[in-house]
Amino acid sequence: FGLINQTGDIVMDPQFSQIIGFSDGLASVLLHEKEGYADLQGNYFGEIKPYQGWSEISEIHFERIVASSNQPYYKVILRKEGDSELEGKHNIPFIGHFKCHFSRSIFDRLAQWIQPQGFLKYDKSYSSTFGMDKERFTSLQIMLGSTSKSIENVDSSAPLNLWIFEQTLDSVVMQSKWAPEDVIQEEEK
Repeated sequence: FGLINQTGDIVMDPQFSQIIGFSDGLASVLLHEKEGYADLQGNYFGEIKPYQGWSEISEIHFERIVASSNQPYYKVILRKEGDSELEGKHNIPFIGHFKCHFSRSIFDRLAQWIQPQGFLKYDKSYSSTFGMDKERFTSLQIMLGSTSKSIENVDSSAPLNLWIFEQTLDSVVMQSKWAPEDVIQEEEK
């Protein structure tokens, strides 16, 4: 890939394996598996560093809020280092505060799904034009270094890949071995 300006002039010949995004006059580019930044005058800025993408994701926060009595209602925080928290509120086998230690491979697989699906470029909020169905409200927050990306999905109007990811998170939460928070605190004493 190369770069062109708004008038269609080539400012950088094709040389990049990927152009990751463009913001504030800078393109985030991938060249020989290293990430760097270029402007529309053909200049590089910042250090070229090995491309990490998904590996920079440190936490995934997910909340499913529902009004219907037959839908799960919970909030979960999954952390790269494994220590994770769940607050079950309704129609879930775990009501209250729970903790779990996830394997790094589970977190990495979730994080690997986020990057190529373009979640970091998704809109902040999705809702249909037909009104808000509060029975299907989800909130996903991805912690990436010192920044975060939040996506709210009201009445399942977001892109299909976000819905698939939400269903995957539901499955991971339901299949994990959660222990009540107070039991873990007693064991630590």
